[in-house]
Amino acid sequence: MFMPAVTSVRRYFPGRRLGWLEDLPSGVVRDWAGARSDYSRTIGECGPSIMQRMATLTFPILAVNPADDPYATPAVARRTFSYVPHARIREWRVKPEELEVDEIGHFALFDERFAGTFWPVVERWLREPNRPTREFR
Repeated sequence: MFMPAVTSVRRYFPGRRLGWLEDLPSGVVRDWAGARSDYSRTIGECGPSIMQRMATLTFPILAVNPADDPYATPAVARRTFSYVPHARIREWRVKPEELEVDEIGHFALFDERFAGTFWPVVERWLREPNRPTREFR
């Protein structure tokens, strides 16, 4: 309720100023608020057909969720995985200490400070997605 209320006044969500994520466009906040527990509601009128196609996917997926991410909780991850029930999913709940940092958070894995720790792991997985999980870390 807070994010949509602030966004309606400011016309965007001032996340950086509030210490929450990044600044977000009003459309993103509206989509997130409207989605609740059903991601298909954020896709638009093609949502049902997109979700049907997603349910047929069988390719390997490496799902990386920082253990200290307040948004991508294990319950959210399970719900997301349910949209691709036939995909081969490997989940990595990466802990900050695995990457030699105090915290990771929601968006930080894209930060250049992880170029020497996290990024090479993902690159190895992209090159060899069938390799056992414990071997690619």
